[in-house]
Parts: sequence; structure tokens; C-alpha cells
Amino acid sequence: MRKDFRFDSLSRDGIAYSWDSNYHSIENGYFKQPGRCIAPEANEYQTYDDGMVQHSPLWAVSSDNVQDFIISLLFFLKDNTEYIETVAYRWPHEKILNDRVKFYESLKYDSEKYKQPLYNKETLKKSNAESKRHDRRWEEIPNFADGSFIAVFRFLLESHFSAIDRYFRYQTINLIMDWPWIDEKELAEWIGFEHSSKENNHLQIALDALNDLIKGYRHTRDGLGKLNQLVKKHGSEADK
Repeated sequence: MRKDFRFDSLSRDGIAYSWDSNYHSIENGYFKQPGRCIAPEANEYQTYDDGMVQHSPLWAVSSDNVQDFIISLLFFLKDNTEYIETVAYRWPHEKILNDRVKFYESLKYDSEKYKQPLYNKETLKKSNAESKRHDRRWEEIPNFADGSFIAVFRFLLESHFSAIDRYFRYQTINLIMDWPWIDEKELAEWIGFEHSSKENNHLQIALDALNDLIKGYRHTRDGLGKLNQLVKKHGSEADK
């Protein structure tokens, strides 16, 4: 059973964090600008150094504080492992096919053409057929399409993505595209934070650590599920 929890900030005096699974009922400001917040479940509140007592409304944790939030969360989970399930339920599951990334990489805007070629994001096909211009499944190649990482990234972003969703989407696409050169400042604008800046010098390690912790939990959970299936199967065969 997933349980919500609260934990102290390690570097922000008078601030505590709250992980709330029922985030739809909280007016924390997340949905006004998801890409500038860590996750819909991630909230903070003012304690005025009064332990964990809440002295303000909950507010979505800004991506500006991503390093403190992730490291504080890791330190909390180290001693409270029963809450890993709660975080794992929300943590991104990246399942992007290589073909989709390569398709978006192949799309190029042609400034010489009045009518751009069309593309279909479901079938991953291109076309110049006029008959398809009135079909909503087909769209004109946008002017940002140039085959670069940022262009592919923009194709694969969803408006509701949090900064954490965007970060792991970046990691997955980067791996598929064989780690091309990317302007770090431009990337930070699309992710919501700089993951290798002087201010966030421990962030990438912390994100990798948390991701490994959650993947370990998921593998253990899945392995135990398969083991239970075997136990049931062999137990029923032994009863015959």
C-alpha cells in the first residue's frame, strides 16, 4: 500500500517537503507551469523551524530547488525504505522506441517551400499528398525541425511533463541519438533546470542514485511476482 510522507529539507532552513499522491485535490500551482516544477506530488511548506509542523499552504516544489529536494528525498528513503514504493509508483517509465526518435531526427523544415511536407506521428510516415492536408492525423513539419537533439526533444515533450519527466526523457533520447552535442543553456530551458551546473554539482549523481534505487525496487517486485506464480503453479501440480 502506497503511503504519502513528509521530510525535512537538508539545505533550506524552515522548509519541509511533502509527497502527496492525491495531488489533483491540492491547489499547489503545479498545473500552471508543470515544466518548472519537480513533480505533481512534490510539495513544500514553511515550518519556521517548528519541527515538521505546517505553517503555510502546500506549494509545488520549483525546479530551482531540484538538487535539495532529490538529495533530501534520498536521505529520507535511506532510513524509511517502506516509502520507496510510493515514489516508484510515480517515477518515470521511459519507453521510447528507437524508430520514433530516428523518425523525428529525419524531419527537416524547408524554408524554401510554401507548403511543408506532412508527417504522421502514429505511422511515422511523411507525405506531400494534398489529400492528407485535411486529415487531422497529418501535420506540417514545424519550423523548429532541423534534426538536432532539441528538435527531437520538442517533438517528444508533452505539455503536462514535470521537470523530472523531462530530464529522463532527455536521458533516453540522448542515448538513442548517441550523445550528440547540446547547448546546456538551451537544454536547461526545455528541461527546467541545469543538471551539471556549479549550483547543482551533485544533482546528476543524486538522480542516478534515486533512479537505481527505484529500478531495484521494481525488479525485486517483479521478480517476487513471478516467483509467486511459480509457487502457485508448482503447488497446484503437487496437489494433483
